[in-house]
Amino acid sequence: MMSLRQRLLSTLGLILLTVWLAITLGVVQTTRHALGLQADAQLVQAAQSLAALPDPGRPLPVQGVMARDVIPIIHQEWSPAGRLLGSSGGAPLLPLADGEPGFGTVERRGVAWRYFNTRNAAGNTLVVASRESERRERVADALQAALAPLFMALPLTALGLWGGVSICLRPFALLSREIAKRDVGHLEPLGVRQVPAEIRPLVGELNGMLGRLEEAFSRFDRFAADAAHELRGPVTAIRAQAEAGLAGAGDDERRHALEQVLRSADSCGLLVEQILLMARLETEEALLLNGELELAELARDVMSDLAPKALTKGLELSFDAREPVYVYGNEELMRVLIRNLLENAIRCTPAGGHVRLRLGRAAGGLQLHVEDTGPGIPSGDRSKVLQRFCRLPDAVGVGYGIGLSIVERIAKVHNAQVRLEDGSEGKGLRVCIHFAA
Repeated sequence: MMSLRQRLLSTLGLILLTVWLAITLGVVQTTRHALGLQADAQLVQAAQSLAALPDPGRPLPVQGVMARDVIPIIHQEWSPAGRLLGSSGGAPLLPLADGEPGFGTVERRGVAWRYFNTRNAAGNTLVVASRESERRERVADALQAALAPLFMALPLTALGLWGGVSICLRPFALLSREIAKRDVGHLEPLGVRQVPAEIRPLVGELNGMLGRLEEAFSRFDRFAADAAHELRGPVTAIRAQAEAGLAGAGDDERRHALEQVLRSADSCGLLVEQILLMARLETEEALLLNGELELAELARDVMSDLAPKALTKGLELSFDAREPVYVYGNEELMRVLIRNLLENAIRCTPAGGHVRLRLGRAAGGLQLHVEDTGPGIPSGDRSKVLQRFCRLPDAVGVGYGIGLSIVERIAKVHNAQVRLEDGSEGKGLRVCIHFAA
C-alpha cells in the first residue's frame, strides 16, 4: 500500500501537471489568437495608409507606416481592368486577392499568403499581404517567450511541492517517534499542543487507548499480586499437612494428614477456578451475551447440584419461581452467579438454617433473591465484600473473598445491580440481583 507521502505527492503532482497543461494550452491558444488578430489589424492599418496616398504609381512606403516589430507586409494595386498599377518589392506578379474585399488566404508559387483587399478612392483594388510562414515565426517567438517561465516554474513548483508535503507530514513523523517511545512502563498521554487539528482526534483516541492499557496493566498487576497472596495460604497448608503425614508414626495419623491434604487441594483447586474465572471476566471477549436464558430452569439445575451439600450440613433449601423468567445473557456466567450465591449462603448458614432462592418480576425488570439465616454482614462492611479477595475478620466458613466480587462483575456484564440487605425479620443476609427490563 502506498505511503501517505507517496499518495499526497502523486495526487498533488497529478493536479499540478493537469493545471500546468491547461494553463500551457490556454497560453498557446490565447497567444495564437491575439497575434493573429494583431497581424490582421496591421494589414488593415497598412491598407488604410496606402489607400490615403495620392499617387498610386510611385513606390509605396509600407514599412514607414508600420511599427518596427511588425510582420513584413507587401502590397499590390490593381486597376478595375486587372492591370497591375504598382507593388512593393517581393510581391508576386500574380494577383493575391480574388473576390470581394476582406480577409483571405491564398497560395502563390508554393508560398502561403494572408491578405486583406479593399478599394481606394480611385476605385482600384488595393491588396496588402504577409507570408503565413513569417506569421507563424512571430507566433513561435511569442510562445517561446511566454512559455519559458512556465517550463521553468514546473520543476520549481514540483520541488516546492515535495518540500511542502515533507513539512506538512513532519508532525506525523514526530508523533511516530513519540509513540515508539511508549512501552508498558511509559503509557502517559501524548501531547496535543503541537499536533495539527486534523489529527487531534486520532491522538485523542490513542491517548484513550493508552489510558485503557495502563488501567488494564495496573488491574492485572493488582490481580496477580492478590492471586499470589491468596494462593500462598492453601499451598502452605498442603505442605504443612504433607510434612505432618510424613512425620506421623501411625497409619491413622497419616490417613488424617492425607485427608487434610485432599481437602486443602480441593480448596486450592476451587480458588484457582475462581481466579481463572475472574481473569476471564476482565476481558471483553469473555463477556459476550449469547442468548435468552430461562433463569428458573438454570436455578433449579444449580440447586439440584448443591442440594447434597446443604442436606449434609442440615440445611433447608427452598425455591420460589411462580412463572418463567427470561433474561438475555451468558448461560455459563449466569450459572456461576447463582452457584456462588448459593454456596456462600450454604457456607455461612449454621445447621438447621434455611437458604431460599426467589425469582420474580419487579418494577422496571426482574429480581433474583438468595436469602439465608446466617450471621449476615454489617451494613458498613457490605460494600467491602464486593471487592475481590476481601474477607471480614469474623467471616464464617472457609472462603477466599472472591465469590461475591465475581457475582458483582457478572451482574454488571448483564446490566444488573447487586444489593446486600438484611434477611427476613432482620436476620441473615439477602442478596438481590436486579435485572433491568
